[in-house]
Amino acid sequence: MNSESSVSSSDKATSENQEEEKHQVNANIKPDEILQNATEENPIPEQILNKWEQLRCIGKLPERRSYHTGISSGSRVFIYGGYDIKEGDMKTMFSIDLSEMSPEWREIEIIGDPPKGISRHSALLWDNKIYCLGGECNNSQLGKFFNIDISDTRMNFAKSTARCTKIITTSPIAPLELDSHTAILYPESDSGDADKMIIFGGYYKSLKSSKTFEYIFEENHWNEIELEVDEESKEKLEEIKQNMNEYDVITDTIMETCTNLPRPRTCHTAVYYKHGMYVFGGSDEANNKLNDLWKFDLKERRWIIINYASQDCEDGQPTKRSGHACCSIGNMMYIFGGLEGITHESNDFYCFNMDKEVWTTIQLKVSNPEDIRPLSNSKDSLMNSQREEKKKSLTKIPNMALYGIDKKNHMKRNISNSRRKEGRNNQFLVDPVPDKEKFSKTFQLSPLYMLKKNVNISKKIKDEEVEVDSPTTLALKSSIFLKNNSKVSQTDSLMKKKQFQQNIDIHKTTRIPMMIPCPRDGATLTACENKLVVFGGDRYQMAFNDVFVFNS
Repeated sequence: MNSESSVSSSDKATSENQEEEKHQVNANIKPDEILQNATEENPIPEQILNKWEQLRCIGKLPERRSYHTGISSGSRVFIYGGYDIKEGDMKTMFSIDLSEMSPEWREIEIIGDPPKGISRHSALLWDNKIYCLGGECNNSQLGKFFNIDISDTRMNFAKSTARCTKIITTSPIAPLELDSHTAILYPESDSGDADKMIIFGGYYKSLKSSKTFEYIFEENHWNEIELEVDEESKEKLEEIKQNMNEYDVITDTIMETCTNLPRPRTCHTAVYYKHGMYVFGGSDEANNKLNDLWKFDLKERRWIIINYASQDCEDGQPTKRSGHACCSIGNMMYIFGGLEGITHESNDFYCFNMDKEVWTTIQLKVSNPEDIRPLSNSKDSLMNSQREEKKKSLTKIPNMALYGIDKKNHMKRNISNSRRKEGRNNQFLVDPVPDKEKFSKTFQLSPLYMLKKNVNISKKIKDEEVEVDSPTTLALKSSIFLKNNSKVSQTDSLMKKKQFQQNIDIHKTTRIPMMIPCPRDGATLTACENKLVVFGGDRYQMAFNDVFVFNS
């Protein structure tokens, strides 16, 4: 019995392992198979275009902003802070629930002691609280560390509240004066110790830094992570320490002599996966854009540069950039947009397989996304082309009611006459334009002509009155007036259309398929239940507040 049970358990284990391996292989291969067709000639393949949609939400919209933060909790996405060149730094928070049939933005009132404005900060979710560190307001560093409790936010109300609490720590090395940095969550299940927040890079005390810090949530304590370097770097570090006291200068000097450490940078991105923090891109001390990819091993406390090559990406990797958006789903890290140079924003889209260490191009840069249309081999495009060809082939027949002719009877009459002349088996033609002289008698005897003859409508209509010689009811008078007064009929139809459109906009969020965001930097890319949500950003210093969803 024991042997049978052990065999069955082992079979179960092997089957489960096979299923897991299958799932991992499928998860790894699927994006490569789907996304490998992005080329310069076809920058956005049709299967990628079909995954995009724009949400034009109902209710109050967030203000236009860039360099804000985006956090997901279940099916909800929260955005907080940001900057607009006209309005300055933002202090508002909004949320949207993507599981709703008609998603709408809801403003969250932050009570307590929140900053008057914040941008270029970091934010992550832990224990139903959004922890925010650093940032700037009015072009000066805030130097604050606080959390916002979102556990009591009620989504059935248009406006809910969340409490902001300042975190006071006794750690002497708390990196409060920090902005344009990154933060990731190192969970307890992986660390084996406690949940931690890992901070890297950014402007630290107004200088670009490559320092790495950790914050232990349960202990409310900050530590600076000491890096594991080789013996040569250690000896050089000891020599530098004897001559200098400023660790920022030491760090920069090590960058020149040691190749296993990333350069100081700002406006980069970072994600977490399997005991590793993956850092991509940014801007270095000389404001040069970067496109290197580093992995910080949180167990061994050392940096590893990732040398990768892929035929899908130009030169094996995305172009140099800063201010891009980034997030991860499973073993895939996604990079969207960013700033490649002054006034050179981008909307290209990449994913990096962190298991295989391979880049894949999802879409290339498109300056005007409105010009993108589905390929001609799709079902919808074929139907549209067939409709257009059919419209072109049809002969335009004028409005025969002007001549007092019934259109159906006229067609039947011409068909029957042509069949008499040419025979049933031959094709017949219909005169596209009827002759006025030919149908003058018919026109004079038509009901429309008789009605116009008996009805005298004055040129100047006063008080919407119609003079009718024949005895008619009031309803008939008004109907005659509406049909013969083009201005009133057009106004009435426009008002009805406008009212109908308003009723639609009030009760429903519009989903526009196959719409992609335009080039931008400072946007957020948030992973929410296998969906990637792009919000905000700016282009040519003009901020956005639009929402795009990529169904991965």
